[in-house]
Amino acid sequence: MFPAGAAGAALLILRLCVAGTVLLRPHLLEGLAPPTISSLLMATSALALCLGAFTPVACVLVLLMRLCALTRLHGFDAVDTFIHASTTVSLLLLGPGDYSVDARLFGRRRILPGGDKF
Repeated sequence: MFPAGAAGAALLILRLCVAGTVLLRPHLLEGLAPPTISSLLMATSALALCLGAFTPVACVLVLLMRLCALTRLHGFDAVDTFIHASTTVSLLLLGPGDYSVDARLFGRRRILPGGDKF
């Protein structure tokens, strides 16, 4: 769930790329919500992704934004948004990696055979 090393670094890069696509494409949310709400939603989800905090929740928020945007887009913008949504799905399925807040909060636990017996 929280791979380290090269895989963890790759997941960090993937998180930063998804956060970057959220911040660099703000026009995709125009008309869906008031500007303050959409800006706050984008900034919060991008910050959470950069830090690796609550990554599954942030990915779902980004996916919802992308899917709402897809209903209004045509041509290259629709293909571009679909590719970004696919990248977000891959991050959602892979998890945040070892270099994240999630790894520190919910990291590896030692599980002993036999469980808790009194």
